[in-house]
Amino acid sequence: MALLNYKLPNGEFIIPTPQTIQPNGQGFSVFSVPATYTEDQVIVNLDYLLTKKHTLSGRWFSSRNPQVVSFTTSNTPGSGAGSNFANKNLVMKLVSVFNPTFVNEAKVGLLRYPGDLHTLTPVTASEVGITPIADLPKIPGISVSGLFSLGGSFNDDFKTAITSFRAGDEVSWVHGHHSIRAGFELEQIADNFDLYGGKRGSIGFQTFPDFLLGMSAAQNGSAFSNIDNTVGYSGFRDKQFRTQDRFAFIQDDFKIHPRLTLNLGLRWESYGGISEKRGRMTNFWPALALNTFPAQGTLAGFVVGDNWRDPLPDGVVRNTDNTCCKSLSALGNWGPRVGLAWRPLQTNRFVVRSGYGIFYTRTSGNEMLQLTQQPPWVINFRTDALGEALATFQVPFNPAPPPISAFPVWLPRTASSQLTFQLLSPNWVPPMTQQYSFNIQYEPYPSYLLEVGYVGTRGSRLLRTREFNQALLASPEKPVNGITTNTVANATLRVPVLGMAPNGLLYSETYGFVTHNALHMSLLKRLSRGVQFQAAYTYGKTLDDIAASSSSIFGGFMTNDVNNRHQAWGPADFDVRQRLVLNYVWEVPQFHNGKALAGKLLSGWQLSGVTTFQTGRALTILDTRAGSIYGAFSTGLFNMRGEMCPGATYGSIGTDGRVQERLNAYFNKAAFCLPRAIGDGLDYGSAGRGIVRGPDQRNFDFAITKRTPVTERTNVEFRAEAFNLFNHPQFADPAVVNGVSNFGTITGTKVAPRIMQVALKVNF
Repeated sequence: MALLNYKLPNGEFIIPTPQTIQPNGQGFSVFSVPATYTEDQVIVNLDYLLTKKHTLSGRWFSSRNPQVVSFTTSNTPGSGAGSNFANKNLVMKLVSVFNPTFVNEAKVGLLRYPGDLHTLTPVTASEVGITPIADLPKIPGISVSGLFSLGGSFNDDFKTAITSFRAGDEVSWVHGHHSIRAGFELEQIADNFDLYGGKRGSIGFQTFPDFLLGMSAAQNGSAFSNIDNTVGYSGFRDKQFRTQDRFAFIQDDFKIHPRLTLNLGLRWESYGGISEKRGRMTNFWPALALNTFPAQGTLAGFVVGDNWRDPLPDGVVRNTDNTCCKSLSALGNWGPRVGLAWRPLQTNRFVVRSGYGIFYTRTSGNEMLQLTQQPPWVINFRTDALGEALATFQVPFNPAPPPISAFPVWLPRTASSQLTFQLLSPNWVPPMTQQYSFNIQYEPYPSYLLEVGYVGTRGSRLLRTREFNQALLASPEKPVNGITTNTVANATLRVPVLGMAPNGLLYSETYGFVTHNALHMSLLKRLSRGVQFQAAYTYGKTLDDIAASSSSIFGGFMTNDVNNRHQAWGPADFDVRQRLVLNYVWEVPQFHNGKALAGKLLSGWQLSGVTTFQTGRALTILDTRAGSIYGAFSTGLFNMRGEMCPGATYGSIGTDGRVQERLNAYFNKAAFCLPRAIGDGLDYGSAGRGIVRGPDQRNFDFAITKRTPVTERTNVEFRAEAFNLFNHPQFADPAVVNGVSNFGTITGTKVAPRIMQVALKVNF
């Protein structure tokens, strides 16, 4: 009642009366609450000539962008969020010109990115009689399924401060036919943050009557509380990450002949492992996890950094460095680069170019965030169903999680514990990409340029995530943990690491592969006589073993059997085989040199446009029912592929006719069946990746511009633009999940219908 009667400062209820009652009895409201955004920037440049040979320069950049977002995860007014993130950069450079052929540049930089995100929810837990998880004043997030939510976001009260110090030096030396550059750079990064808001937790109700009652199971006379679920965490989510990066390079641009230049280079990159300053970081190495359990359970498999400060429990291993993985800093990242520019003929109208290089990339620091939510410094909880029997609206978190003073809290693993853990592979290395190309440029006529080339890429050690603890298939000849039969119920006993759920080890690793090979052709006409155009055509193929349709933080996920990477190889989710793009500009000739009334009306016109043709994306048929015998569950991250029916082939999937005629059956849905049975469960589907192509795209964007001079310094510009000029329907991809009602159906478009706009501008 206190919450229902609570009023915001403007006098409105935080849970407002619905503006409209719909036929189903539910309320409906539309709210418009202003949001504000401001960005202030300061830039200061300094150049100081110390001597004739030495120049000192500096640049200071500072910005801040306070803003108020009126609605976050809450859909009622009063639960928005405020934020203020800043950017402060200082860079100093000393340039020394010792002689015309030798130059040195020394650089230092300091970068800092502080920021915070805080909830604007005014209600405190004490005002409405709710016992919070911890000593936090604001109410937990509260939601009633399908109706309303308030209290703000799980990420509210987030604070961060990233500081980076960089120093380096680079020399340039011209000697005869050689232009040599070499240098090094060092970088020290400190990332301090606190994900504080999740300690408030959240409360979920299924219905409004449940919200009104808020009783425990004993109070309402059933086996369930009126509270459907509670989610939150207890412990320390604040981290102080530290890392170092080191780089060095040398490059020689060698002019072997007036018509032949060779580029030779070598770059070394060392991306340091990330550590936590106080040792508050824990990883789980499956190779150390034993499937033998003492009475009190085991902590075998858990690994802490060398700077762990607390007593070390039995079974936990101390790493040889302060990071979560085996190598503090990968030292073997050598990247050779070679390039060639050659004019085989005396003429300048024909050039051959080629190149090869190896490149390395630091993985996203967001990967480390997965370890911030794990024991022993954080205990996450989600309680629902029978586990919520004691919960009331007044005391929703019952039983309460451990208090801060109890941490670190270790969760021993038993044969039946069914724990979950997100981990990083102990063999963590920077992703590597090899790129190679061959290109011919030819000028058949003045102002025309024809290019034909090949581009290839091979990426290895790419970031991906898989469910490491997938259940194994057992048989009398090959028992798994003593199990000889396969049932859905015993999947938890057929896992590699007992005590962890079959989907309980979210394993991020740098072990993905991708290849890309493409033919590129383009014809460019530079602007002359009022005409300019370019046509660019690409025919390519991209293959990988990563489903890129999932969250980029995790780098993509494997589908089907996570222990067989070859079955996941196929066309990438973003693979488009052919693409043609045309752009053009025509400046209509002047009429009577733009003089007199007729000249002004008929002169100054320009026509331009962009036309795009491309084939559809590669689509993979999925089936959420597949893989149940392995303990697989559809989480939206790990999708199981569909099953081809007996006798069906990839050639029998397609259907004839225009896309408009196939909206309800874009492909042959009868080609897919329920995956084969294993025991009382289902196997993974046999269909490969990318076996269906989505609808193609044919788009025309067009513009007409008229510029009319008024005086020597003033002109008026009129512009009319049309996007999707011919209003050609360009449909979205069909639903690809077998077993749901819209399987094979197209329900939307990926390009908007024709949009037209006009503008009038005065230039002076």
